[in-house]
Amino acid sequence: MRVLFVTYHFLHGNGGGVYASRGYVNAFAALAESMSLLCPVKGNAAPEGIDPSVRVIPVRYEKPRFLKFLDLLAGRLHRYYGVFDEVLASDRFDTVVFDACYASFGLIGKAQAAGCRVITIHHNYQCDYVRANYTFPVRHPMLFWTRICEGQAVRRSSLNLVLTEEDRRKLLRQYGESADIRVIGVFEYRSRPWDGDSLTTVTAPVFVITGNLSMRQTEIPLLEWMDSCLPVLLEEVPSAKVLVAGRDPSERLSARCRACGIELIPSPRDMQEILSRGSCYICPASVGGGLKLRVMDGLRCGMPVLAHVAATRGYERFMDLAVFSYTDAESFRKALRRLENLAPGRQYALDLYRQVFSFESGVERLRNML
Repeated sequence: MRVLFVTYHFLHGNGGGVYASRGYVNAFAALAESMSLLCPVKGNAAPEGIDPSVRVIPVRYEKPRFLKFLDLLAGRLHRYYGVFDEVLASDRFDTVVFDACYASFGLIGKAQAAGCRVITIHHNYQCDYVRANYTFPVRHPMLFWTRICEGQAVRRSSLNLVLTEEDRRKLLRQYGESADIRVIGVFEYRSRPWDGDSLTTVTAPVFVITGNLSMRQTEIPLLEWMDSCLPVLLEEVPSAKVLVAGRDPSERLSARCRACGIELIPSPRDMQEILSRGSCYICPASVGGGLKLRVMDGLRCGMPVLAHVAATRGYERFMDLAVFSYTDAESFRKALRRLENLAPGRQYALDLYRQVFSFESGVERLRNML
């Protein structure tokens, strides 16, 4: 298999999309005879964590914001027009992988004309993501073009890979039941030792919440959680300490954390150090689609997880074992009590995590689907 992989996501730094895309890149690289990667870059940042066997072709998009907005209005949704044709003609590719439907727009036909199998990876039902995160004036044109390019990607790809069963059902319902859509899930982007030596013992009740705090789909549900569920937590566990960490929190969120006595760590350099302080992980994300990778952060550290039911998609294997769901304040109370009674030890959560989310398990799932 000779693969040309085209990703819409940056591959440096942290974040759910970054983490998942690295895993997919490296999994295809593990199964391919050769692989080239078209990826976006900006500033001095370069892709990180990519298998050294991959031929990396960075592509810049250096235009003023106004011209980028005009590109969006015209339906130019990515930076690969022109360069894709050159790279496609430079080697005998038999498979083209588009990481996110946007990267495929206007290019699927060219890949098919070259005789390539086309695979598209959908990180969520993209229309849900746009509704949750974009505002005026970008939201309406983004939603317009998303419906078109997502529909084309689903219908024209030989194989569509999604993160959750819920995403598969939504894409089939929206774009037609004849498409081949399979659930690949997410997984680590590298092999790692799993001896549990890194698990720390935490005796105090420390509840950790992380995420990209600059995003609407992270900030708004977190503020709502502070209103409805934080009083329940403090009532049930009076000695509880809440720790929130993530990128670029707004002043509104910072002020609310101060008023609620929550420790806020903005844009931390080492998230692992923060996670190691926790005894329980909370994911209040109640909007958007796909799989909330931040839940993996808690499980990877052996913590039981309290998550809004919308954030439990893709974690079915963990339900009422290491992940406990809620929808409102009263169900949060019940989930907290179930967690206290049923949650296993840290090593158990880590072992289950390894079975589902290790790099090796992801490569094997991809091998079976291909």
